[in-house]
Amino acid sequence: MSGYGAGYADVISSRSLSKLCPKEYKIFKGLLKKTHVDHYQLEEFINDDRDLNLLSHYTDDEKASKLQGEIVDAWANLQSAFYKITKSLELTLGYHDSEDNGSSYDEVNDLYFSVVGMYQLSPAGKKFKKIVNRKFFVTFG
Repeated sequence: MSGYGAGYADVISSRSLSKLCPKEYKIFKGLLKKTHVDHYQLEEFINDDRDLNLLSHYTDDEKASKLQGEIVDAWANLQSAFYKITKSLELTLGYHDSEDNGSSYDEVNDLYFSVVGMYQLSPAGKKFKKIVNRKFFVTFG
């Protein structure tokens, strides 16, 4: 059976993330700009078990495959810096295609940064609740 399912993410904008972790964000985004990996492929790669999967499984972009170690390290450094600055919130990467798998009313589309630990506001979550926003979307499948 297929149909729509509701989803949400506690999203932090790239702008807010770049202010919290300027050095780490700049390095991560700089590496992504050097490649032609589409955002869906990047999200799949980042969220899969990277010990078993290589970025080359997701793209034929040779530059991306050569930079895969740097991309993984830059993402880990960005996550670590975010965790330290927020004092316990986890940064994750998400992807949603509202055109093919959602609705025009979705509040997220394409690659987004989400934050784990905001649902029941922890002391750290309370501090950052003005810059992390819950976004809603639907998925069809």
